Amino acid sequence: SVYDDEDAVSVLSLGVLLSSCIQEAVSRLDDIHVTDSSRVYEEVKSRIRNRIFHFQTLLGNGEGTGTGMVNGQTTANSNTAGQRFLRLLCQHILKVLKERDIQGGADASAWVQTAALSTTSLQAGGTFQRALWLKLQSIVSPILAEAIACFDCSTNLDLLDAKNPNWLHTLWLGLFSDPEVFSLHYSRMLIENSAQMRDRVPVQPKGAQDHSFSCRLPFCWRVKAHVDSLLPQARSTGHNSGEPVVECLRDALLATRIGKLVHEVADMHPQCMVRYLEDFVHMTHRTRRQDEHNLVVMALVTAQRELQLAAGIEPRLDLASLHVAHDLVQGRLHCMLRLTASAPADVLRRATASVTDDTVEMIADLQVLDHVLAHLIPEVKTLAKADGCRRWLEGMRSVSAPVDSLLATLERTSHQFGKSASDLLQKCRPLWARLNAVRLFIEHVTLACDKEDFLFHASYKLFNLLPATAEFHTQSAMAEVIAFLRGCVSGEFRLASDERCMKCMKQQPINPTRLPCSHLVCAACLGGIMKKQPHQCPECDEHIPRDCGPYKADLERLHVRNTAQFKVLSNKFFVDLVSSLCFSVTTGTVLREPEPGLMELLLEMVSGQKTIRHLSAFSEEEEDGEGQLFVRSFLLQLLLRFSENQVNEHIRRYLEIAQAVLPGQVYSDELCWLFVHCLEDALHGHRQDLKDKSVETKSVVMVTDSLNQARRTLSDARWQERPAANVDVLQAVAGIRFGLTQAAEHICAQVTEQLANQQQQQQQEDGEVATGGGRLVKNKMRIAVENLIHTAAALCTESNAPIIQTFLIKQIVRRIGLDTFRQVVDDDAFSLTWVMPEHLKQNEDDEVVPDRFIVLGERYREIREATAHAVLASDTTELRTAAGFNQRTKRRTAVLVVLAMYREVTMCNAEPLERQMKFQGALPKLLAFVNGNDYIAKENQAFATMLINNQQGASLAAMRVSPRQNGMIRSLSALVVHFITVLHECSSRNRMLDVFHKLAFKPTALQAAFLPTMPEDDYIDVRGVVGGGNWFECPNRHPYFISECGQPMQDYQCPDCGERIGGGQHRLHTTNKQAHTTDQSLTGHVLGRATARNPNAMPERDLNPSSTELMRVLLHMALVWSASGSDAAVHAALAAM
Repeated sequence: SVYDDEDAVSVLSLGVLLSSCIQEAVSRLDDIHVTDSSRVYEEVKSRIRNRIFHFQTLLGNGEGTGTGMVNGQTTANSNTAGQRFLRLLCQHILKVLKERDIQGGADASAWVQTAALSTTSLQAGGTFQRALWLKLQSIVSPILAEAIACFDCSTNLDLLDAKNPNWLHTLWLGLFSDPEVFSLHYSRMLIENSAQMRDRVPVQPKGAQDHSFSCRLPFCWRVKAHVDSLLPQARSTGHNSGEPVVECLRDALLATRIGKLVHEVADMHPQCMVRYLEDFVHMTHRTRRQDEHNLVVMALVTAQRELQLAAGIEPRLDLASLHVAHDLVQGRLHCMLRLTASAPADVLRRATASVTDDTVEMIADLQVLDHVLAHLIPEVKTLAKADGCRRWLEGMRSVSAPVDSLLATLERTSHQFGKSASDLLQKCRPLWARLNAVRLFIEHVTLACDKEDFLFHASYKLFNLLPATAEFHTQSAMAEVIAFLRGCVSGEFRLASDERCMKCMKQQPINPTRLPCSHLVCAACLGGIMKKQPHQCPECDEHIPRDCGPYKADLERLHVRNTAQFKVLSNKFFVDLVSSLCFSVTTGTVLREPEPGLMELLLEMVSGQKTIRHLSAFSEEEEDGEGQLFVRSFLLQLLLRFSENQVNEHIRRYLEIAQAVLPGQVYSDELCWLFVHCLEDALHGHRQDLKDKSVETKSVVMVTDSLNQARRTLSDARWQERPAANVDVLQAVAGIRFGLTQAAEHICAQVTEQLANQQQQQQQEDGEVATGGGRLVKNKMRIAVENLIHTAAALCTESNAPIIQTFLIKQIVRRIGLDTFRQVVDDDAFSLTWVMPEHLKQNEDDEVVPDRFIVLGERYREIREATAHAVLASDTTELRTAAGFNQRTKRRTAVLVVLAMYREVTMCNAEPLERQMKFQGALPKLLAFVNGNDYIAKENQAFATMLINNQQGASLAAMRVSPRQNGMIRSLSALVVHFITVLHECSSRNRMLDVFHKLAFKPTALQAAFLPTMPEDDYIDVRGVVGGGNWFECPNRHPYFISECGQPMQDYQCPDCGERIGGGQHRLHTTNKQAHTTDQSLTGHVLGRATARNPNAMPERDLNPSSTELMRVLLHMALVWSASGSDAAVHAALAAM
């Protein structure tokens, strides 16, 4: 092309030029495949050969058949597809070259002068003309590669093959000439943040989930994108005008060049839309097999046919109806494919055969569901043995998630169904519920019971007992299940009614025997079989052992032994059944509102009533204590969540009748407390929902309102005249428990904050100035918490009920411990004096030190009391008798003696000085008792001497006991004493304690060791999981991963520190480096300062969080004791750790 001199004439054979560039261009392409990796290489080679072949076929040899261009205009005859393809391709490349020149700012002819003046170029080319030719190739080849990557996705170029019909060529070239379909832009060919063109050009597959397929209609992906872009506007137009969306979309398509072109071709050649349908399925759904693909095609055909008939349009496959129909059923198709992926192949074939050409409703997914469920219907032989049950369960589990998902989707769209689809749904839904009921029974009961053979047949019996139309949101289905469970207990279903003796074929045989092969024979036939040789089953010839006896007698023994176990397991089954099938709590199915009769049935199970007029707090079937209480509690919580008003009304009626039947008597205490606890759990759940929605202030206000409501109920004089047990009072009790529990949370948070401020009062406090919105939220939250605590204080002071304050104290102590509570409750700075009841405020001056070791049992109590007597009487005789040292229990006894010394002797130092003098006379005798006892280890003798003299923790004064010592410090000291005592006695015989023993007494031996629960370097494990690619590190050693080729092609910022990572052109930034390939776990104590740690321990080294925290407690106790010594070498070792 000559840009600036119209008189100049330059003729260039573009066909020859592009033919010479094709191999270089194709070599730049990267085909992205998701097929089997072993086939990728062969596929890529085949695709390269096909591209070159088709391209050379279209362009010819560039001599005579090629297309020339004079002054920017084509000069050859364009009658053939190849000539037209060349002309269009040249136009696209010319457009890119113009953009390149504009962006580069260079004159169009400057490259010729540059090449003429370049000695290197002339030497490489040999001649000036050859040098210019090579320069042209170097410029055109990358652009040609970009063009091929755009128009040859999914083997699109193959459609120009001569063996394809001419109308396909016409459509290909027509779409190729449309800038909305195919358009090249120079800026998109450049490396990001660079002026260079990319070396590798990806050819993106157009199939769903990037899978590869060979398209059958030219540029099908562009046609699909074009129609999809018009669909939202067509839907809006149809909504406003009342016209069918199909008609609106068709009109919109005919107004565009792409839609008009495809419509004209489809009118003349109906095969055009069939081809597009095939490609459309590939682009929207990932199918694994051809039969799945065919099923989706048939489903879409029936869906668009159903849509057109509903709109009064003559059924015909076109773009508009296909896209609108798919928009309506794509969720169903997705769920159907999930199901077909799990279903056996023969089931899929039968389902495909059920959808015929004359089907006018979209029922393909329902047909698949119907055949899958029919395949799962159990048989007697299948469930007769454990192995058969397990195989059947595997089949159920494999399809459970896709079936639930499909049913949920079908329920949401069922209002659009025709008669056939509605009938199939009404058939499949109860069948799936029945199958799930059997699945739950087998999982929870059949396979868990100890060889209860009759339960295998009971599983099959359960399926047959439930009616074909069983819906578990109805009373009738649940009544059948309850009757079935009671029948299992009573023995009604011990034998399947349709079984026969395999010898005489008599139904309901007398005294039958279940053979090891699971077949049944009556007593008479068994006697005849055992008299002859060999002893074989008459049905399958399996050997019969001599001790094979009557089935009924064996069953009776098993039944008596396993009744309790069966009740426990059936409770689990019943709970799972109600939650997953009645209320859909644990599955993805659509919730169907339970019938009032079912609600009443479940409520009667909660209250223990057979009928509302028959008062029986707990029926005979429910005397099973904890198991039935668990079921009733679960049911009540579930019913409260679904319909609190109905539950309240039922409980109200029940209590009123109970009062009338049994006036003045105590009744239904258990039901009342059950109701209170379930109401409290419901309130906690409601508060958590508000907290999860980031409206924590509202959750605090909700708690305050609950407490205020309870205050109003309790302060109402009228309730005193009503019976003590009524719904209003029970709701008030639940509200108080809930409100005080939450108040305790906030009180403890404030106490913790104030204690931290007291510890840091000598440091400069951080200002609490916050930005406007955050400060406002903080102030609102603080006001809400203060109102809550004020309401709790008013309730405690107004109620005159010490039990309310006692409950609050328990909640506080549970969170911050008794020592901290005692420390703050009398401190005016914390304003908590209202928490303590009056009767507990007596003897405030007497310091009470709780015994932390009392949990060690009665043996410790005896030794402690004898030690106390020795202190008071200065006589160790009773202590020697109580200790009763012997060789077998000497270690445990020694530990108990040392702990008793700490409790009764060392803790005396907490008393005022004048009281301490009374015990000084007993110290020499106690020292003589300890040091003269050979049963106590030498280390513990020295340790006990320290304790008696209150000299433990030489350089750590906090370890020593003193009056008015901080309660938390004292408790922690007691823990350390306990631990060190155990280490002295047991570490030599317990390898688990070896590391703690060395940390406590020889830390220099572990200076370079990996300490328990310290974080480990998990990079190697992560690298093994991630797989292919390479790992690198930013300048601050934060690792990052580059997938695919594993080399950097782009710049990014490190998400941890913001440094530059990655690179370009496979060159890594100089500040980055290859990540390490060895374990980089650090030795020593690497948790950092305690104040900077996360208070919640994370799982470390295959330990769960609880185990991690416990191990760290032991680790830190050993380190504390080691640091309390005065050895400089030990202190240096600890500092190095």
